[in-house]
Amino acid sequence: MQAALFTLLAFAVARSIITKSTAWLLLMAHLGSVSLLMTSHKIVLNSWSLPIEGDYWLVLTKTIVAVSVLACYRQLSRLPAIAPAMDKIIIFGCILAIGLIIEPIIYPLQRETLVDISQLTLLFTIATLTATISYHLYRKTITTPSLFISALLSATLLSFLLLSESNHYHIPLLVQAVLLSVLYWHFNQSSHQKITTLAINKTVPARRPIFEAALREHLQKPQTPLKTEDIPERVLSTFKAVLPHIPANIISYKDKECLFPNSTTFPTDDLINDLPGIRQEMFKVIELNQEAEITVKDNKGQKTFWLFPLDVTEDEQILLILTPGNTHSYDQQWQTACDLASHARTLYYASKQSRFWEKQASLDPLTGLLNRKAFFHQANHLFQEECAEKPPECSLLFLDVDNFKQLNDTYGHQAGDDFLIEMAKLCRHKLRQQDMICRYGGEEFVVLLPGTTPQQGWKVAERLRQSVQQHLFTANGLSCTVSIGISSYNSENTRLEKSLQDADRALYQSKAQGKNCISFTA
Repeated sequence: MQAALFTLLAFAVARSIITKSTAWLLLMAHLGSVSLLMTSHKIVLNSWSLPIEGDYWLVLTKTIVAVSVLACYRQLSRLPAIAPAMDKIIIFGCILAIGLIIEPIIYPLQRETLVDISQLTLLFTIATLTATISYHLYRKTITTPSLFISALLSATLLSFLLLSESNHYHIPLLVQAVLLSVLYWHFNQSSHQKITTLAINKTVPARRPIFEAALREHLQKPQTPLKTEDIPERVLSTFKAVLPHIPANIISYKDKECLFPNSTTFPTDDLINDLPGIRQEMFKVIELNQEAEITVKDNKGQKTFWLFPLDVTEDEQILLILTPGNTHSYDQQWQTACDLASHARTLYYASKQSRFWEKQASLDPLTGLLNRKAFFHQANHLFQEECAEKPPECSLLFLDVDNFKQLNDTYGHQAGDDFLIEMAKLCRHKLRQQDMICRYGGEEFVVLLPGTTPQQGWKVAERLRQSVQQHLFTANGLSCTVSIGISSYNSENTRLEKSLQDADRALYQSKAQGKNCISFTA
């Protein structure tokens, strides 16, 4: 067994020298730690004269083996590129496990507790890595089932190695080492890459393009702006029709994680293998927000990528990647790709503008609350959904600022506007996320409380009334009061207009009772 391990180690060293790549260093470290574990630790202790007990030395070596396996599978699965957040969790788990297992050398009194915590940390990290690979295999950002099967087998062997006190682990360790070496040889065939060209904003002919009939058809603007989630499918289908011999992919970087919004349309196997090598250049393109051409050399030859940023915001960066290969009419194909990418950017911009103006059209320009039209639309939609599922139970509040005309006459209309803005913020802060509030007109506000009984609605109204009464408004340093009317929406009263009329009548009752109070209409 030792001879087989040393053969594998020599193979890893030879591959590292031949390919001039550091990718094999992790495998070399793992094979070295396995050899160390399978070698009699007594010989090592006798030769090094280390002040470490034999059992503890065995646990320490097992931990190093487990961490080295995790590091290898982390590299093979490209976690730093496709799942940076989970990658950091795995790195943290490995560092914590090593730190906990080394700590007893200095403080031996708590050795058993620290060893147990270290092993639990490693088991959690192993499970996290396996689950992450499984998830990305399901999402098709990892397209090699053999990697998941190997990781699952290694996770089982590592769990047995960490939890078992038996010494019969030599054969499973050897099988695992051979399997990992084969995977390394398979996955690192094209891992040695070198960026030879990064041409930002590649020049294109300064002439008016004459589009073919197929291209003109795809460049037609849709009747209505597309939803953002529908744009990748349209863009990729356009590239498939106009440039069928050039693979196209759309990548989204969101929350520091690489996603494929439409990975089912085109195969992404080659791109996933190449992604770590061009990641830094991709971020340069995103930062400059300009198209670029990247040329990569590896042991299989030369490969070219065309990168086009489509929609770059602070929260999400969407990038189009093309792999032209040895295509004919290179400049013409580049020109067509630029035109299509420009059209895709227009689609994203139109979708964003459509969402912006839809939102603006539904808001009151002064307070930022829903306006009356948007409130009726959303409330009726909610009522219809509630009626279809179960007998609805909602409360409606009608608020009116007391003596607002006097405030306007005394302090001016600008102070009155500032007063209403602050009032809107105060009410919004006291309500739930699902509650709807609108500026109904002037100093009147309407609040819809879904799933709220009349008794609960009364409590909400009282909380709003007290908050307004106790609040000092910055517009004039004074406080004010509100009168509130409440109506209940139930199975007998299924019209929003009727509920509003009832709440309005209740509001007038509050005014008649001296203001700063609440009235209810059943």
